[in-house]
Amino acid sequence: MQSSVTIRHCIDDGLVNLKENFWAFILIVIILGIFDAVGNGPAYQQGSENQ
Repeated sequence: MQSSVTIRHCIDDGLVNLKENFWAFILIVIILGIFDAVGNGPAYQQGSENQ
């Protein structure tokens, strides 16, 4: 028996996965945000001094 893959099935699976791992995802986002803030900053800067 072959199962069909639908967009709804994929979205449902993704939401179930998000619900199971929500706090881990939030922790990863916070850690990456801290690393970005401590790092060298953005790769580009706006303004005329970069020309």
